[in-house]
Amino acid sequence: LVMKYYDNKWVGFQGELNLTQRGYNKPFNDSCKLRQVSNYVELPIIFQLHLNLTGGLYVHAGAGCYAAYMLSAKQGVDTTGSFVMKNYSPNILRDSRFDYGLIGGGGISYEFNWGVIQLEVRVQYGFADLYKYNYTDAPQQSKAVVQNINISYLYNFDKLKKNKK
Repeated sequence: LVMKYYDNKWVGFQGELNLTQRGYNKPFNDSCKLRQVSNYVELPIIFQLHLNLTGGLYVHAGAGCYAAYMLSAKQGVDTTGSFVMKNYSPNILRDSRFDYGLIGGGGISYEFNWGVIQLEVRVQYGFADLYKYNYTDAPQQSKAVVQNINISYLYNFDKLKKNKK
């Protein structure tokens, strides 16, 4: 769910409510890998600068902050050549469900009569450790670094007001 607000020709804000998946692979023993995939609800707020290139084609860049909460997770080990994923219950003494940090990126969008299609590339850097470092065998730091590509459809609700006048 995306909301974009531009009160100025070049400057605006974008707020979102996302359901995302994050994951990682890491070596587990000598012959296999461990994979964890977590589902998060995420709330980014991004300050954007945008430039109209032609007609309805825009390019934009933005930076802001985000907060995320882990809803569920699955974990699996690759012992047979494919991962067998099972539900993972976070340990409250070791795992942190909450993440927050900075977000930045850029993209392009095109405005049609029926809405806007937007393509974005982003990087997120988390400030919270995903695992508490004082737990046995936990890393000293476990910050989330996330790269993603988003494709969005946006509808301009301002057009509804203009049709009524």
